[in-house]
Amino acid sequence: MDEFLRLIEAVNTGLNVVKKVVDLPGVNALPYATTLSNAIAAVQTAAEAGMSVLPYIEAIKDTFSGDTPPTEAQLSELDAKIDELRAKLHAPLPPKEDGEDEA
Repeated sequence: MDEFLRLIEAVNTGLNVVKKVVDLPGVNALPYATTLSNAIAAVQTAAEAGMSVLPYIEAIKDTFSGDTPPTEAQLSELDAKIDELRAKLHAPLPPKEDGEDEA
């Protein structure tokens, strides 16, 4: 339950930043919204697979916390972290061991 509450807090933080960015003249909110959306989707999928997602929740919160919107470098860093999570999700299973069922 603690991870769920932290995820809600991180998503709320991210959404508040996106909302602020939308109000800034001349600033494209799409990279912020896309990064946040991709991060949420990956964390949700990983959590449903039973993986520990706390480091990724913290990465979302850290990226979107602060008085100013995240920089392009910070968004890229979060994108890389989410790519790392996706790679873990899609990693091939280890080979079957001798005597292990094929099912």
